[in-house]
Amino acid sequence: MTWDGKDRREKKKPFRIIERRRPYAQVRSVIEAVSICVLFAALVPLAVTTFEPKVAPIITPLKIESITAVDGGSKIVGSAKRLRDCNFIELHWYVGRDGEQSAAAEVKFLDRPQVRPLGKTHWNGIIVDLSPEEVISNSHAMVEYQCWGRSLPHTMQSWYNGDGHDLKLLRGQNGILIEG
Repeated sequence: MTWDGKDRREKKKPFRIIERRRPYAQVRSVIEAVSICVLFAALVPLAVTTFEPKVAPIITPLKIESITAVDGGSKIVGSAKRLRDCNFIELHWYVGRDGEQSAAAEVKFLDRPQVRPLGKTHWNGIIVDLSPEEVISNSHAMVEYQCWGRSLPHTMQSWYNGDGHDLKLLRGQNGILIEG
């Protein structure tokens, strides 16, 4: 048998995932694409403001130098180091542990408002509407900053965690250390 130059193999159609789309399938694809874009646009700013302070902190944790009971709560004197130049919005202090159920406590500053440069920053009077014992052993604070412009949400960073590590600051009468 000699070859006559003709290919007699059976030719198959190339495999296509979707040969013909029905109108409702096209609409469904558009809705899915728009939904993915909206979800992405909503989650990216949230992810940036949530993970950003963990990767690139704005300020170091508050180091309490002294805490005294005053009428209406506790006066805190302390310091921290500003690492990035973001606009301060507000300080939020809570009674309760971070990550657990908590309630907001009133906070005010005795220091006058000022623009603080990068580096070590000192506060002579943060008044928190909690007793010194509550501040030291059962409270936490978050600082709210605006780092990226007015269109993105504000960045919240943990600033103080009163888990009892500062109990040495609480002194009873006669200078006796209060154990917690």
